[in-house]
Amino acid sequence: MTNSSCIFALALLCCFLETISSLNLTILHLNDFHSRFEPTDAYSGTCTQKLQTNKGCFGGIARLKAAIDQEREQVGNSILLKGGDAFQGTLYYTIHKWRVVSHFLNKLGMTAMAIGNHEFDDGPEGLEPFIKASTFPLLACNIQTPEDSILRGLIQGSTTLIINGTRIAIIGYTTTDTPTIASVGDTTFLDEIDAINSEIKPLKEQGIKVFIAVGHSGFQKDVEIAEKVPDIDVVVGGHTNTFLYTGLGPSVEEPEGPYPFVVTQESGKKVPVVQAFAFGKYLGRLIVVFNDDGELTDFKGSPLLLTQELPEDPEIKKELEPYSEKVQAIGGKVVGTTRVFLDGRRQNCRSRECSLGNLATDAFVNQFTKRKSPDAWSYVSIALLNGGGIRASIDETTSEGNITIKDIRTSFPFGNMIDVIELKGSTIVKILEQSVSNENLDLREGYGGFLQVSGILDFDAISGYVSENSPIWIGTEQRIMFRNVETTAEIEEAAELTSGSKNTVDISSSFTLAGLFFILVSS
Repeated sequence: MTNSSCIFALALLCCFLETISSLNLTILHLNDFHSRFEPTDAYSGTCTQKLQTNKGCFGGIARLKAAIDQEREQVGNSILLKGGDAFQGTLYYTIHKWRVVSHFLNKLGMTAMAIGNHEFDDGPEGLEPFIKASTFPLLACNIQTPEDSILRGLIQGSTTLIINGTRIAIIGYTTTDTPTIASVGDTTFLDEIDAINSEIKPLKEQGIKVFIAVGHSGFQKDVEIAEKVPDIDVVVGGHTNTFLYTGLGPSVEEPEGPYPFVVTQESGKKVPVVQAFAFGKYLGRLIVVFNDDGELTDFKGSPLLLTQELPEDPEIKKELEPYSEKVQAIGGKVVGTTRVFLDGRRQNCRSRECSLGNLATDAFVNQFTKRKSPDAWSYVSIALLNGGGIRASIDETTSEGNITIKDIRTSFPFGNMIDVIELKGSTIVKILEQSVSNENLDLREGYGGFLQVSGILDFDAISGYVSENSPIWIGTEQRIMFRNVETTAEIEEAAELTSGSKNTVDISSSFTLAGLFFILVSS
């Protein structure tokens, strides 16, 4: 071999070594699955036989498994991450609890999963057996458990793996709101950014250079983590059901930003942030490239819409049957009908009046018509329901408008009690203002504490206040209350503003409210 041939061969070898020493990795991800083991309609409600026939259904665990397997075959190096909230959402969870979740998530070959707030819905007692039954690590570096907790030692802050010689750390985090919206016991939640930085420090000392965060704190927090954690390379999120897509979305969801959403740190480092909507309707696919120094040099991707054109895994479909039989036995009963679309979409019910919220709160009031009241047709004056408790729409075009128990439990999956309390008008105003305050209400993502009400309420989304010059109508008695009306003179003046109504009352008057137990207790 000539010298020139040797040099050429050596150059080729160097190029080859440079190619294999860098890492091409496909991150498959999903979040907020919420027990959608069966395919759903376009709005993540029940998929009916009519929709199936017309190929109008999406997702389902069998199709999700087939899509994941197909991607793995095509791309080579891959990991599968889940951004929390596998629990709750349909009769599958109501009936089968953690068992059905662990069984099928294990079948997917999950690399790691962040713990979501709904994993605490049945308390630590409901989470502990799920973690023990899972074949993948459950992550949350900002969760701390007391020494006597049954969760002690079960939740990891991070997990590490080696792919093509590159060591990778996957770090989990969970929303700090969890103690106020779930049953966490003595579990405490630290600031996500502080906890992630603390988790990374010893991992860096071990020589790890690639850090991927997977969490369940919402898109705004995902972006903040990408901005403020210098060593983080990729953020895979959940909690807000954020749909990211470059271009026109392929279904009814409107993109809230490009996929991936790119954050540029002060150093100039670019960090991709992703979510994949929710309910297993999409499979997120992000391709990332790292060089020998663990630096992210390229990224691209797009979520895959799981339409009926994609195959289902026959083995998974078969394994789902015994679970489905029990669900259908309870959920198949028709309990009502609708002639209109009952809107339960997250972005609507968490930021404005939505029809399913109206129906539910009006039903609360109507329920108490059975209790005698001397001066009104219903015992309660007003009803409250948090928008976060509404989880799916009911489409009147399917099943000839029939509504089943399964539909209702998919739209309202939480087993909350309706209770009654008497409150002063001034307290009601504070509750309503808390619901629409700027601190809470993001008109893009919405806020789970935004209240659907039975009656009419004007509020200013910019100021975060109940409008001072607009009345709050207390429906059953047709009484009218103004935010700043307290004295007799002010009441008379307000009466003139409302066409001489004689039912204008001051905010110290008491009213009877119906609502979910935990809302009224908080109030």
